[in-house]
Amino acid sequence: MERLPTAAMLPDSFLGARDDISMQMGLIWDQIKAPLIVPMLRLAVVLCLIMSVMLFVERLYMAVVIVLIKFFGRKPEKRYKWEPMKDDVELGNSAYPTVLVQIPMYNEREVYQISIGAACGLSWPSDRIIVQVLDDSTDTTIKEMVELECQRWASKGINIKYEIRDNRNGYKAGALKEGMKRSYVKSCDFVAIFDADFQPEPDFLWRTIPFLLHNPELALVQTRWKFVNSNECLMTRMQEMSLDYHFTVEQEVGSSTHAFFGFNGTAGVWRITAINEAGGWKDRTTVEDMDLAVRASLKGWKFVYLGSIQVKNELPSTFKAYRYQQHRWSCGPANLFRKMVMEIVRNKKVTFWKKVHVIYSFFFVRKIIAHINAFVFYCIVLPSTVMVPEVEVPKWGGIYIPSIITILNAVGTPRSIHLLVFWILFENVMSLHRTKATIIGLLEASRVNEWIVTEKLGDALRTLKAATKLPRKSRFRIGERLHLLELAVGLYLFFCGCYDFVFGKNYFFMFLYIQATAFFIMGFGVFEGSIKIPTPPPLRSPPPPGGGYCGLLLTPSSYSEKLKMARRVYLLPKSVLNAINKPQNPISVPLSFNLCTDSADNQTHQPQIEGPTENHNPTNIHDQQRHEQVRKLRVLLQQGRSETARRLIKSLILPGSPFSSPTELYTLFSLSAPSMKPTFCDMLLAACSESKMPTEAVELYSLMRKSGTRPCLASVNVMLESLVTSKQFGKTLELFSEIFESGQGIRPDKFTYGKAIQASVKLGDLERAGQLVNSMKMKRMNPGVFVYNVLLGGLCKEKKMRDAQKVFDEMIEGKVTPNLVTYNTMIDGCSKAGELEKAFELRERMKDENVEANMVTYNTMLSGLCRVKRIEDAKRILEEMEAHSFAPDGFTYSILFDGHFRCGDGEGSLALFEEAISKGVKINGYTCSILLNGLCKEGNIEKAEEVLKKLMETGFIPDVVVYNTIVSGYCRRGEIDKAILAIEQMEVRGLKPNCITFNSLIDKIRETKDMDMAEEWVKNMAKKGVFPNLETYNILINGYGQMCVFDKCFQIVEEMENKGIKPNIVSYGSLVNGLCKDGRLLEAEIVLRDMLSRGVLPNAQIYNMLIGGCCTVGNLKDAYRFLDEMAKTGISPTLVTYNALIHGLCKKGRLMEAEDHASQITSSGYSPNVITYNSLISGYSDAGNTQKCLELFETIKSLGMKPTLYTYHPLISGCIREDMALAEKLYGEMLQMGLVPDRVVYNALIHGYAEHGDTQKALALHSEMVNQNVYVDRMTYNSLILGHFKQGKISEVKDLVNDMKAQGLTPKADTYSLLVKGHCELKDFSGAYCWYRELFENGFLLNASTCHELTSGLQKEGREQMFAVLEVLSTRIGQDISHSVHLRWQPGVSLKESTVNSKKELVR
Repeated sequence: MERLPTAAMLPDSFLGARDDISMQMGLIWDQIKAPLIVPMLRLAVVLCLIMSVMLFVERLYMAVVIVLIKFFGRKPEKRYKWEPMKDDVELGNSAYPTVLVQIPMYNEREVYQISIGAACGLSWPSDRIIVQVLDDSTDTTIKEMVELECQRWASKGINIKYEIRDNRNGYKAGALKEGMKRSYVKSCDFVAIFDADFQPEPDFLWRTIPFLLHNPELALVQTRWKFVNSNECLMTRMQEMSLDYHFTVEQEVGSSTHAFFGFNGTAGVWRITAINEAGGWKDRTTVEDMDLAVRASLKGWKFVYLGSIQVKNELPSTFKAYRYQQHRWSCGPANLFRKMVMEIVRNKKVTFWKKVHVIYSFFFVRKIIAHINAFVFYCIVLPSTVMVPEVEVPKWGGIYIPSIITILNAVGTPRSIHLLVFWILFENVMSLHRTKATIIGLLEASRVNEWIVTEKLGDALRTLKAATKLPRKSRFRIGERLHLLELAVGLYLFFCGCYDFVFGKNYFFMFLYIQATAFFIMGFGVFEGSIKIPTPPPLRSPPPPGGGYCGLLLTPSSYSEKLKMARRVYLLPKSVLNAINKPQNPISVPLSFNLCTDSADNQTHQPQIEGPTENHNPTNIHDQQRHEQVRKLRVLLQQGRSETARRLIKSLILPGSPFSSPTELYTLFSLSAPSMKPTFCDMLLAACSESKMPTEAVELYSLMRKSGTRPCLASVNVMLESLVTSKQFGKTLELFSEIFESGQGIRPDKFTYGKAIQASVKLGDLERAGQLVNSMKMKRMNPGVFVYNVLLGGLCKEKKMRDAQKVFDEMIEGKVTPNLVTYNTMIDGCSKAGELEKAFELRERMKDENVEANMVTYNTMLSGLCRVKRIEDAKRILEEMEAHSFAPDGFTYSILFDGHFRCGDGEGSLALFEEAISKGVKINGYTCSILLNGLCKEGNIEKAEEVLKKLMETGFIPDVVVYNTIVSGYCRRGEIDKAILAIEQMEVRGLKPNCITFNSLIDKIRETKDMDMAEEWVKNMAKKGVFPNLETYNILINGYGQMCVFDKCFQIVEEMENKGIKPNIVSYGSLVNGLCKDGRLLEAEIVLRDMLSRGVLPNAQIYNMLIGGCCTVGNLKDAYRFLDEMAKTGISPTLVTYNALIHGLCKKGRLMEAEDHASQITSSGYSPNVITYNSLISGYSDAGNTQKCLELFETIKSLGMKPTLYTYHPLISGCIREDMALAEKLYGEMLQMGLVPDRVVYNALIHGYAEHGDTQKALALHSEMVNQNVYVDRMTYNSLILGHFKQGKISEVKDLVNDMKAQGLTPKADTYSLLVKGHCELKDFSGAYCWYRELFENGFLLNASTCHELTSGLQKEGREQMFAVLEVLSTRIGQDISHSVHLRWQPGVSLKESTVNSKKELVR
């Protein structure tokens, strides 16, 4: 039967309606297509083609680079220094750096054992590796399992730390950041990071660490991932293809070209210094690893990728897990690009091309364009062109470029080349999610910080899956299985395919149907099935390190409870454990039953025990005593007898009690009376702290925290106070942060903050102390007087008096009344900083506020006055002190002794000594040492011995310190033989000389530069049983360094290391100082780098030497480079730093910059000193700005500073050019101040007088120089010659030259030029000619202008013979008289030889 057409089967009315609607839709489509759809689609095609070309160029570029790398064999071992680690017999394990291995995890039930086991199996010296498990699990059962696993490895001797947090803030970044805060991390050099499913090989560290160790510029070593489940299914094969290209090409290219690539977040080793310098881990995006890598790169650090090292890990096995992972990996980079693009652009530490690589290649093309183009072009735009034939896509853009890109991507996994079609379809489906995630990241939409941990199955689960048939999921949840976006795109592609099938002229519909099918498969969740874990059979938990609970039966229902119980059991006595672990009588009751037989509750809830009952009571007296004490404590607390309970607890934690430690007491009581546990814990923690057992208190707190017990604030405060008292300041701050800054619910009070601030100040971390004070204020807690006193003490100790004054003013404004400690602290700070007027103002304020002074107040003021030699004022303070009934003690007299010695008044000190003896003041060893030391410094050692003899008559017994003072005195006076005799007298009196004794002697010998004798005495030390210490070797290094015998210095350093004495900062400082003074700055920097590599951190003094050396030679660029390095390492510039820079800038004439640095001194909390002003005066003097020099000079005097000779040098030199009278005035002031003129001052004045024609004064100063034994140099004679010429005294000039020669000063070119020019100016050309002949005979040249003046004068006077000779001489040495050009001599012939040859020819 013939088939009828459709039209014949439908009524005409229906046909008309259908045609009407079709015509109307077609008409609407035709109306909007040409003006709207076609232009928009064409624009979209153009944009997509541009993106395709960008992607193509990027892929092609990377392909070319990879080929070149393979062709030239540019392996990392060739680009960077790599040497295998070698054992050092002398240093042992200390030669290896300490490595931290971090394993962040979150509810990793299936893989936690694998990752921890692999990390603990890493081959590395056991005392140089720390495994840190960062567990953010919210499942308490998993938490207990992970902790037990850590304990199991710890029992095997592995240094493993189990760290948890109370929250998941920042997710992985937050966990890593919290882990880096632990105190033990400070000793680590590098950190290796592995996610919970990664399994590094045992030799991982041996192959990666050498790159970081030998290349200080490297921050990161990234290794490749190896996928253990890549063959599990088709989806994992697709993932392997994508990730293999990333590692094989992208990471390798970034490493080889720009030493930059994105850190993959795991399987890498970081330099901890680089992490800290980059700002640490940040949780602002979901790609914390990439964030850190970009920031570290912007700081100038380099990265290296090692494709030869592969670390096993697992790929997501479900489509759901893979989608979440790809969302995070696509959204995070886009969001990071948005946040950092301008920071990258503004960065000045990296090159322009590296910025282009990071912004364009790394972020824009690979992280944004690649995702958007894959979806928009191939799944939206290309299918749309089917319905708009007016828009054509060129074949090169639609076929050729995509094909080449696809082939290039397949290079990473050659074994999967046959799966290329499936990979294309799979990647196009995933591009939908990646594009959505990229847009979310760029716009910072709601899911921008979504973090869902990728589900992992682990090897154990796969084994279980293979052995057990899993039950199929019976329920079908549409919300879980249907993905509307995939279905919508699939429908769109299917519609476009149908349209192309009906109306198209090509076979594009085939691709559209296949791609639509792929979207439908994913949209209907065909691969979305989840694997359910069957209930495992009962397991026997592994025993803890101490053994003891191996018989406990664990079932799934009570797994968590039994784990908690097991943690407590291993702390129980062995007898109790033996009773519990009877295999024939397993007990399924709380373990506290055996310890609570007296409790009424336990009698009520007595459990039923299967089998015959046994007596579980302790079997020995020791156990009985412990349980009896626990029972007593429980009864006392039940009765409310808290004080008695406290006394009992204190007695139980002392040595000799039945309990071995407070933690044992805590464990037993916790099991005995859980309801009273919080009260007991607070008492026990306070008792440990009050009994000066801070270590035990911290251990107890850790145990309490693990068991979920939170101590009260009072007990925490007592513990913090105990830690501060025992000087464990770092631990104090660590606990403060852990308890109060991690959100544990305990609110700190003023006392708590006070202890934390006190610990910060003691550590010298004033910045942290300030932050804590601000934190108090933010929490509306006004700091009390204790906090202010602590902060003031720290600032005064650092001599930051401006900041201290601000804090003091803030204290007053806050209506906090200063007490005696406050005033004493401020007075002491002002006195030590030389601000005595401020100290007196504070003393007057004390009187106004009725704050009574004490001995400390008076001694502090006396010390300040004596330090600046104001003895008369000190005597008035002493009178006031005695008027207030304060009798001077030995310490007071030691201050007064020191003050008199500072003033050079040794007799006054002796008079005070007699006064003290007459008043019966007890002179102790310290006071005696001050007096003897002062006398020895004055060279009055005989008198010091008389004083010692007199003290011995009063019963004083001298010790080694006193005799060391005598030895030091003889050494200071240069009487080495008498110093040796004093050492022998010590030995006669039965006192054994120590290192200080010998070091004083060796140091003095070092000053004489007799290093052979110094080394001989080092050997004598050893013979006498006193072995050289670090200071001894430092003296030798300093001696050889000053003599520039640096090879010997390095030999001594090597000898120190061989003897187990580690060179310190002084050792290296002596080397650096010597090298800098010798101008060998490059070698000095090499020593600096060697310091850092050996773990000796340089201080400000080291950097000051380098900066000063650079400024001395005018290399300001390197000086500022070292300044930047100081800032990076957290070292603040000191006053010496600023002075060195100011000196260098002034030498270069960059006075405005020097002034800026001078102002920075004040803002940094320091005060400019006389050296600062001397440099500025010198700079302005060289610039000819005498007025500014004088203004700075007045500033020095107004600030109470004493000008030095170096102040007057530039002042006098500058004034003689303008005002000789002012120069004389300055010279007079200098003499009045007791400053002895040196050669520079005399030369400046003599030159000034000579210039002004006052020869008599110039000669008088010359005579004074001779009388004062001041060395007279050529400059002095030149100035005198100039003065005589100005007065026309030619005969005296001849006498001066003869005197000059008689003094052994041979005239040089400058003197002869002055003589010739002086005679020419006096029209004595014959005399000038004679001096010229002598100049010529000594091999010197005359400058062109003077030579021309001489020849012209000889011609005018008609001295043809002299002129002819002069012409011959000048011609022979190449000097053209008529044009006055400079010397030209024959190549290879020296000037002196040329001169001699000319004389010979002249004679011929």
